[in-house]
Amino acid sequence: TDFLITLAVPSAVALVLFLILAYIMCCRREGVEKRNMQTPE
Repeated sequence: TDFLITLAVPSAVALVLFLILAYIMCCRREGVEKRNMQTPE
């Protein structure tokens, strides 16, 4: 069980960080597109 824990915990942390990063990148890209559409230039 120790091996499973030492393998599962870092994998879960990496997965969460990846999801957060993907969420931030997606939202930031949408925000930039909206901001560019709002600007008159």
